[in-house]
Amino acid sequence: NNYDLLLNEIKNFQIIEDSIIMEKAVTRLISNIKTNQVYTEVYSKLVYDINKLDLWFYINEDNSKTNFINYLLKILEKEFFNIVDINNINKEKEELDNIDDDDEKFEEESYYKKQKKGIILLICSLYNKNIINNKIIEEILRYLINPIEGFLPDENNLDRKSTRLNS
Repeated sequence: NNYDLLLNEIKNFQIIEDSIIMEKAVTRLISNIKTNQVYTEVYSKLVYDINKLDLWFYINEDNSKTNFINYLLKILEKEFFNIVDINNINKEKEELDNIDDDDEKFEEESYYKKQKKGIILLICSLYNKNIINNKIIEEILRYLINPIEGFLPDENNLDRKSTRLNS
């Protein structure tokens, strides 16, 4: 099938020469997840196989090894904290408030939701494949459930959090 062909092709790229190539690979994966949640399971299976087979890594100047999964998890952590960051939430709300056209506002709001949903789905899928452990999931749930930076939950941020968990 197509997945096996893709994995065999990826096996040819065993050593990624430097962090720039690794960054491009991870950025591409994250970008695809944000726009194509339908393929979340395929992407997480790919991540699982790359990790299991230790396919993608690069050697740092100090001869230490940076593997794909550690790099990916670092980027996913940043993406997740961007989702729950109160400044980003307020910026999105302000941008949406400045849009007068209801259709345009709906499109923009859908775009933001889709981006966030992709990250949450990938995290959940990686958890289901035991790539992300319970400690990480507990921390994620703590951020999704508890008030953000001292703000008490209201119908807006509570709805936003429950939507993430139910997606």
